[in-house]
Amino acid sequence: MKKVYFNSLSFIVDEGVYEPSDDSFLLAKNCPNAQGDVLDVGTGCGIGAIVACAANGKNRAIGTDINEGAVENAKKNARANGIWGRCSFIRGDLFENVEGKFDLILFNPPYLPTKNEDGAWDGGTDGRKVIDRFLEGFGEHLKQDGRLIMIDSSLDNTEKTVGKLEKKGFSVRVLEKKHMWFETISVLEARWRAW
Repeated sequence: MKKVYFNSLSFIVDEGVYEPSDDSFLLAKNCPNAQGDVLDVGTGCGIGAIVACAANGKNRAIGTDINEGAVENAKKNARANGIWGRCSFIRGDLFENVEGKFDLILFNPPYLPTKNEDGAWDGGTDGRKVIDRFLEGFGEHLKQDGRLIMIDSSLDNTEKTVGKLEKKGFSVRVLEKKHMWFETISVLEARWRAW
């Protein structure tokens, strides 16, 4: 078990749960102006959902994760940070068990290219195994004036992600980039083009 901090919030990270790293903190940093109903896909210890709820006393968030341990971990962190009533967590693969549409969808996908691995970082051979599945389904859960904020890495070809979003009718902008020694992490914001 480890403990990490973001602003005034603290997060316990249980064994077997993805520990927030540079990508998680970049996502959290870019959602303090969250408004309305929030969906945090692949929530891990709950950092995205909890930061979004803490940003505004009226926000409600649902976090999903395929890892049952992560779901239980996120519930503990929501209680510890005093927002349990507005933050809930469910087990599911991407949008499995998710109903309704949201003002904001957060996503920090597994994007590391891997071979035959199984873990929170496993993006498949090209890093896109989960990203492409997410891009196919997230629009069904986004309100017309809603937005997506997601992490993408040069390791999985950020230009390809942007191209797929634009082809689906979204305008995309880069909110922030962080250059690492082996990759560039980007925070992408996508909105339906009509907005």
